Amino acid sequence: MKSLKQHVLFSLLAVMAIFASSCDDDNGSDVTYQYAFVNIVTDGTTTYFENSNGTYYCTNLPSELSSQAYNGRRAYINYVLNTTSTNSYYDYTITLVGCLITAQGEVVPASSAEEVESYGTNGISTTNAGYNYTDGYLDLPVSFYAQSDEDATYEFTLVVPDESLIPETAVVPDGYIYMELRLNITGDGTENSTSTSSIVSFELPTDYRPNGTTIKGFYVRVMNSNGDSSYVTLSFEV
Repeated sequence: MKSLKQHVLFSLLAVMAIFASSCDDDNGSDVTYQYAFVNIVTDGTTTYFENSNGTYYCTNLPSELSSQAYNGRRAYINYVLNTTSTNSYYDYTITLVGCLITAQGEVVPASSAEEVESYGTNGISTTNAGYNYTDGYLDLPVSFYAQSDEDATYEFTLVVPDESLIPETAVVPDGYIYMELRLNITGDGTENSTSTSSIVSFELPTDYRPNGTTIKGFYVRVMNSNGDSSYVTLSFEV
């Protein structure tokens, strides 16, 4: 399991700048803001973004993102295409407006109820709106109650249990894989009174990806802080 400290979870760049789809710049021209999930590529010197649409060179890249610690990390960016300053080595040149470094999660199998429980019992919720399947990832919006302890760790896991472990209350649609979204919080603090929202990126095993598979999506069980269950259908046809 991969853990992430609370203050790292939201990162120095985690506050996503929210803008209207378009607005006027200082010259009165129409500026279109775009959004994309990307992977960060850096060797400590050269840094750019990439996804299935191509590579993105950023003219105003924050220096923090040049750290090799971010190489391979997933991000959700808000940007403007830059047409006045281009770089021929990349598909797009952009001006970055906002950046959210997503939390990292894992997809794992489980062969017993005890193994499923070992991935956490802390309350967490998600929705079938706003999720994303691209580049071999599931980017999933989540809400949970974080801890007051700044050194607390948060481990996000999509558990795929053996078929015999699927609850009777789960009505799994044909073609969907049953999963359980699990959160394990380790820390000495108290639970915050207001929920926290973020995005968790799960790199999907090859046979769980939309392309070249007969799988239609995932049927995900989530549990709140009281242990009550609900189910969310995440279709590949988003």
